[in-house]
Amino acid sequence: PCGICIGRGDSTSWRNGASFAHGLKPCLAQGLSRRESKMTTADYLKQYQLARLEIAALTHDIACPLCRLKYGKAAGHLQELEGPAIAQELLSGLWEQERIDRVCFLVAHHHTYTDVDGLDWQILLEADFLVNADESDYPKETIQKMKNKKRLCLMQSLLIL
Repeated sequence: PCGICIGRGDSTSWRNGASFAHGLKPCLAQGLSRRESKMTTADYLKQYQLARLEIAALTHDIACPLCRLKYGKAAGHLQELEGPAIAQELLSGLWEQERIDRVCFLVAHHHTYTDVDGLDWQILLEADFLVNADESDYPKETIQKMKNKKRLCLMQSLLIL
């Protein structure tokens, strides 16, 4: 298991598969970002944006272990609060600050569905929602409600849902 996924609360979570699915979340976002970007790279998502999205997909839940220790839970708003500083520290010196700033912004908004300002944010939101829906066994009605609110517009357009 990677450091991002460790800290789910008990030592049995890896055995029951919950953390395994959680660990695949970044891979889902990365895979969907590649699929979507191949369809629209020229118009919407330049190569550097794709790299930014992939790093955001890998780091978006980076605050989960800290949140569990500090608050006893890893609720989305707490991840958004604590995650950017951790991502900033992790990425500092590896990239230019502009790229790091966008990754930190995405980490800070990966549970925020309003005022989405880019394809990178939309892809991360949708991939994260779908994996969370699977992990938490969301009822079909909840997923349908998100589709009806146009929160899952990319997944719907890709015929995934």
